[in-house]
Amino acid sequence: MGAGHRSVPHTARFEGGVQLAERWIIAVLRHEHFTSLGALNVRIGELVATINDRPFKRLEGTRRSMFDEIDRPALQPLPASRYEFATRKRMRKPTTTATKTR
Repeated sequence: MGAGHRSVPHTARFEGGVQLAERWIIAVLRHEHFTSLGALNVRIGELVATINDRPFKRLEGTRRSMFDEIDRPALQPLPASRYEFATRKRMRKPTTTATKTR
């Protein structure tokens, strides 16, 4: 999840947390062998659940408990209709006077 340009004052800290989780997952997976992409995705899901259920070092609770307490109540349902892409063409205003060349 990338943060928008200057939208979060502590972007580096959040991105560092994502990098830490990514490195931990890759370190665990490096010694395992998978025969299908589905099996790999299942294993990654298990490792993400492990990370989310691990208690914080300095705070009370886990990532999952913080999500359930803070973020889940703020979630809104997806819109009923799908987003439709629109293409727009920028037009130049036509010139009304002829230009003279010397």
